[in-house]
Amino acid sequence: MSLCVFIQTEDSLIIGADTAVTTTINGENFRHRDGFRKLIQIDNFLIFVCGYVESAKAITNEFKKEKVKSIEGLERIVKNHHQEFMKKYPEKARRLTEERDTVLSVAAIELRRNGKVVSYCINTNKGIFTTKKRVGSFGQIHVVAGGFASEKALELAKQSYISKMKDKDLFAGDVIKEVFEQMSGDSIGGDLIYYVVDRRGFLFLKEEKINEVLRIKVLEEHISSGKLIAGTMTGFTIQTAASGARVAMTNLNDFSSYDFAGKRRITISPLTPTYGLAGLEFLDENEVVKGHIFSNTSLMGIVGKHDLTISSLTGETNFLGFLDFSNANGVNMPQKADAFAGITGSYLMDSTSSGGGSVLLVFSNGVLVNAIT
Repeated sequence: MSLCVFIQTEDSLIIGADTAVTTTINGENFRHRDGFRKLIQIDNFLIFVCGYVESAKAITNEFKKEKVKSIEGLERIVKNHHQEFMKKYPEKARRLTEERDTVLSVAAIELRRNGKVVSYCINTNKGIFTTKKRVGSFGQIHVVAGGFASEKALELAKQSYISKMKDKDLFAGDVIKEVFEQMSGDSIGGDLIYYVVDRRGFLFLKEEKINEVLRIKVLEEHISSGKLIAGTMTGFTIQTAASGARVAMTNLNDFSSYDFAGKRRITISPLTPTYGLAGLEFLDENEVVKGHIFSNTSLMGIVGKHDLTISSLTGETNFLGFLDFSNANGVNMPQKADAFAGITGSYLMDSTSSGGGSVLLVFSNGVLVNAIT
């Protein structure tokens, strides 16, 4: 989750936002080691999004693609992603609603051509969207908090600002910093990023560490201790050992098993090198491919580079459907098959009971030489 606090005067605005990214796993909050910058400048707007990171990225990316940047366009994008989130993550949405927290909240700072600074806060309450617009005026100061636990943050900001008003050298950034230091340690924290917005433009002021005592575990440290419960990792090689016998999943989209000598013996891949189809490859001790099981939309194949045996050691081997031997070099029947020994001629085998029609078997001295359907 995210928090932003800004102080808006007649002709300028200073805003601060944290970089903490948290994940909830089985009801427990974890902090990611790497943060996420939540203040994004897009043309004449500075955008802050409170919500899941994927939603924040999608909203800012879509707003960048808008030919004409406007608050109405941003509202439309936010509403669409709110509806998408509610459908995709109903349990998360329900939990946030029960905790009386925001599913998706956006603050936008617009710098108009005349140098005027206008702020907008887009919020939703039980599916109803509201946009609060603020324009600075002479003698008026707006202290605003948006995002996670914004009501508590607003009270702290007001108290801090009032207590510092007598200070002639008051820096509004100190008020913002004090709020974040009191609110940090769980879903809020990391670094604090400041921007100043006035007629000169958007000025990145500074980025500094928030003085916080972390009350939740760091996800990456939890993973390294062997306690990975759930989550999404991209671009990693995951393996059961660094060398020797192991199973490995790589960012090449394959899943391989290695023997004790570290030789790859089995690979599952959506695009096998030999056939370019999804399947399994079996390799020998020199990592030479010896067999495949592959498939596409109309064919599944089992291929052995040498002898191939299909056998049931203690039961029957049953073939269903049509059997086509037309491309076979020959079909040999074992001599111990007494039922066919010495037979020459054609015999009709009826398989209509299983829905397969009839097959004409042609034998020569006990050897099946052709099968015609």
